[in-house]
Amino acid sequence: MIGCVENVVAAAIKQAIDLLAQMIGYVRHVGNLVIQQNTAMQTLILLVKIANLNQNQIQTFPTIQKAVTIPHVTSILLTSKLQLPVKRKENEFMILNGDNVKIVCYVNSYIPVRSVTWLKERNGEIIQITSAMETYVMVSGKSPSLIIYNFNAEDQGKYRCIVRNVVGLRTEMFVSCRNLMSRVGWWTGFVTVLQHIPVFHTGDITLHTYDIDSQSKSTVYNVYKGDDITMEQCCDDQQKCIAVKWFKESDTLAELDMSNEQYSGGVLEVPSLTIKSTTIGNAGKYISLLIFDNGKTKTSSFRMKIIPQVKIYKALCEHREDRTFIRPVVCDAIDKIMQENKIVVITGREGTGKSKICLELASCYDEKDYMVLKVDLSKNHSIYTDISNVLLIIDDQQYTQDSLNTFMKDLVSVLPERNIQVVLTCMNLDLKIVRNVPEINELKSETFMDINSCLTPEEKEQILRRYMKENNIEVSSSAESNFKDPNILTDLSVLVTLDEDVIKAIRNEEPWKGFPLCASLFCSERKFLHLGKKYFTNPPRQVFEELKVLYKTAKKKSNSLDTVNEYCILVYILENSNHQLDLNDPNLCRKLVEKYKILFQFKYIPEKPGSNEDQKIAIEKALHRMTNKYLKLHEGKYQFIHPCLSKAMFLSSDSMVDYLLQNGSLHDITEFVRSEVYTALENELIIKIGQEYHHILCERLVRHAFEDHSLLQHIAQYIYPYWRLSGNNLVNMMFKHIEFILFKSLEVHTGDSLSLGNESVSENIINLGRPLRFVNVILLVDELTFKGRDPWIYGPGTSDFLILSALVSAAMGKYATNRDQTFNILLKEFQNRINLESFVKLLSKPLDINGNTFFHYLMLFSEKEASDIMNVSEDRKKYKLDTENVEKYTPLDIASFLGRKHILEELNLRTNFTKQLRDRLKRLAKSGNDEYYDENQKNKNIYQPMVHKTKDDSASPDKRGGEDADDEKNGIKDRFSFLKRTSSIRKEKPSKKEKHDINDVLCFEDIVIHTVVMGKKEDYQSIIELLS
Repeated sequence: MIGCVENVVAAAIKQAIDLLAQMIGYVRHVGNLVIQQNTAMQTLILLVKIANLNQNQIQTFPTIQKAVTIPHVTSILLTSKLQLPVKRKENEFMILNGDNVKIVCYVNSYIPVRSVTWLKERNGEIIQITSAMETYVMVSGKSPSLIIYNFNAEDQGKYRCIVRNVVGLRTEMFVSCRNLMSRVGWWTGFVTVLQHIPVFHTGDITLHTYDIDSQSKSTVYNVYKGDDITMEQCCDDQQKCIAVKWFKESDTLAELDMSNEQYSGGVLEVPSLTIKSTTIGNAGKYISLLIFDNGKTKTSSFRMKIIPQVKIYKALCEHREDRTFIRPVVCDAIDKIMQENKIVVITGREGTGKSKICLELASCYDEKDYMVLKVDLSKNHSIYTDISNVLLIIDDQQYTQDSLNTFMKDLVSVLPERNIQVVLTCMNLDLKIVRNVPEINELKSETFMDINSCLTPEEKEQILRRYMKENNIEVSSSAESNFKDPNILTDLSVLVTLDEDVIKAIRNEEPWKGFPLCASLFCSERKFLHLGKKYFTNPPRQVFEELKVLYKTAKKKSNSLDTVNEYCILVYILENSNHQLDLNDPNLCRKLVEKYKILFQFKYIPEKPGSNEDQKIAIEKALHRMTNKYLKLHEGKYQFIHPCLSKAMFLSSDSMVDYLLQNGSLHDITEFVRSEVYTALENELIIKIGQEYHHILCERLVRHAFEDHSLLQHIAQYIYPYWRLSGNNLVNMMFKHIEFILFKSLEVHTGDSLSLGNESVSENIINLGRPLRFVNVILLVDELTFKGRDPWIYGPGTSDFLILSALVSAAMGKYATNRDQTFNILLKEFQNRINLESFVKLLSKPLDINGNTFFHYLMLFSEKEASDIMNVSEDRKKYKLDTENVEKYTPLDIASFLGRKHILEELNLRTNFTKQLRDRLKRLAKSGNDEYYDENQKNKNIYQPMVHKTKDDSASPDKRGGEDADDEKNGIKDRFSFLKRTSSIRKEKPSKKEKHDINDVLCFEDIVIHTVVMGKKEDYQSIIELLS
């Protein structure tokens, strides 16, 4: 019975619903029904719910389907700022930590939505989201949404959207419905209960957070452009992988579209990603994300570098392996300029390291994920302007003015936005091309980096030592180095050694070709290594060959003054005292014309020489042509771009030889000037001169030889190897100069003039600026003969003064025992000349300011050599042994004072000398004996450090500074190290003293006295007995 009643009621309600729906529809069209549309609609919805109709049943009522739609959340959409949410399940997503997320609810409801509520459920706790929560923003409307900023682990959970329509909690609507129900006899009580039930619908979505470890170390792939590459990725066997995602990182992470035909794999079945036919655009950082069913993730990072140019990449790899390269400090300055201006211009000569610095910068930027490209200006410029994060290298051999102008115009506009850095290198000659580019010329002057002299001495030494190590060149002391030994050129098995002094000298040089290149060639080629420091200071052959051509060209056009040619300007700068050319000099044109006539031997003046203004224009044009090639403009004046150009000018023509010999530096003369018979080494730059230039060369050498001991040694070391094979003509001429100067300074008027060929040289031709000391002449002889080992300067044509000086040197060095060949040659020359009147006169001439003659000096040193010389002639009167010095002491006096027993015995004193003379000599012998052998040894302490007796009655070689007889084994000792001492100069005294003080008897310079050889005590006793 009850079931029947329910069926009847249900049927009645359905009829009422249908009727009410028709009424509502009618109201929509007519609009004059008493029941208000809104109330009717609410009543209809209530009746639908009372009837417990579902969607399918509602569809059986066509009128209701048209009139009403039940409020319903049809879908929930999740969006994020980074667009990287990962769907784990239906309505369950994984959100990247830090992302901004937006949840949108799409509602389908005819009845307006009254309110939206958002709830978050986490760990069983339900929290209502309110506007007070800072990280949440709720937006109302037809599609209500929730925005979550900076999503993190605290935001994980299930989110629920509750949507309410206007039916919920509206009392008046239920009153109207209940009245209507009572009229038809329906259950009004049930309607009253429904009044408290809100009408709503919910949508749920669950969110989890995950991290992508983009800071982890990336697997790097270097891929040649156009090749395929596979970035390997695999799932974990212990966990079930439910999703694979691949992202590319730029400004943001972007998920790769696997539908792109260029990609293969990167999906659940094949996690590894293959990129086919790679392009420049594929370069960058890639991240793969594996998502497992347990919510865990695995991220892997990959970095792909696309190599568009194989050549530059291989150069980078080789550079990184180059153990000879050191990063100079200037690299940091260049990098800073490039970052500030986006462009840097590196200028320098060949070999200065422009390319290596570019590679160093490229290596650094490559590690920062910049693409490194060498620009080819002949190609489409968009290749370089359409990419970002790139370092462009424009090589100095790759551009012309037009091509560079066009490229820079296209490039400058995109430099900042695409993060493009540009390194442009250029030779000095191409600098004007670069500066003519408007976009470059507008840059700051700091943008131009001249690296010709950028290396510090310390950096250059490091470079040199690295190349030495690379080529197995050892470091040694000066005495042990063999780099100058000719054997190293032919015997490659000989280990080459370079001394520290040469290394220290080289590190201070700035070679024309650039230090890095020169250091490399110097160490790798023995023909260069053999030259030593000169290899770094000499001009390249190419440079002076160019100047030779320039001279020949100028000589052909020397009959016209319309154009002042380049060679004349270069000579003017060379010969100018400050080595500069001032274009504002009012006398410049006149000076150049005069120089032009001298250089090219003008025979007439052109009929219409150019005006000063025309000549000045021609000069300006010539200067412009040579700027950055041979010249540079410094503080408004033109000067040589490099010091070695002076040397190149010396080598450019014969007309420059006179200037070199008269005005060039001593260093340049000794470096380039050689005898006619000298055989030059490979790559050795020399100037061979004939005898017509010998007198000028001798004058320069003598002028500098006696300035100090180091220059004297330098000149001797120059003459010995480079002039020895040409004979002794040059040395003879030098000693004629020396003899002339010495006697002139001592005011000894010989009546002779210094004759050089057909010329007679005046007394004022050479002014040393300081007194010439005979002891330095002795030292020069000793150095020229290599400490007496090589008597090459002695012979029949040797000057008398040279033989005289050599004999004194032989007595000092005891050649009779350790240089017997040299000593025998000297004795023979002495014997050949002793009968010549001019030579005998020379023996009695004073050789120093104290009036000491040849025999005064002879008595000071080894008695063996002195005796042999004295025994050359039986006519002892020629020896002039009675010549007094300024202290009134004769050579015999000195012989007695120093205990020269054998000399006095050979002179037969008892028969050849008066008693008065013998008595005086005896007193001198006693004074000498007392000076050195008295009981108190009062003065012995003064001279003992200089004079130590040996068993053979000679000075000890290891104490007196003289050479040891066995110095070939023990090394040559410089017995002239005392040259730094000051000389003792005494004034002439009017009379002799009975007491003979050593400072009076030995009135020589201190440096001579310190080499004196004293007789033995028994020698003095023998002399006293002989003279008694």
